Amino acid sequence: MSAAGRANFNAGASFQDHVNFGDNYKAMFGASDDLQIYHDGSNSYFANSAGATLITGSGVGNIAIKAKSDEDSIIAVPNGAVNLYHNNSLKLATNSGGITVTGTINGGDLRGEAWYIGRDTSDYFAVDTTSMNWYLDGA
Repeated sequence: MSAAGRANFNAGASFQDHVNFGDNYKAMFGASDDLQIYHDGSNSYFANSAGATLITGSGVGNIAIKAKSDEDSIIAVPNGAVNLYHNNSLKLATNSGGITVTGTINGGDLRGEAWYIGRDTSDYFAVDTTSMNWYLDGA
């Protein structure tokens, strides 16, 4: 033991069994504890010194990737959605019917991909095989 509450293992250390850590105790790697792996009783964390964190088991089994400790980047829900965030703001979410995008879609080419564009099933613009039609209130 070196510092209080710390055990240091250097090159060549080996184990014949496993090492148990209690909840909220960390396995730390690197000269400045650059990588930390721990469990808090509900969630498992893989964190680096820059604040980026991978959390497994968060909530009801979600996987969360955080660019900073307090900022969501990607949340994956078991048997459900995958949510992508920009600056902690939800921008793209998958759902059983497809995806929901919040904000502007920039770039790309939608030829051959977008046939209907509009507010809802009553108000939209349709590109059919031989015509283009505007619909307002379903007519």
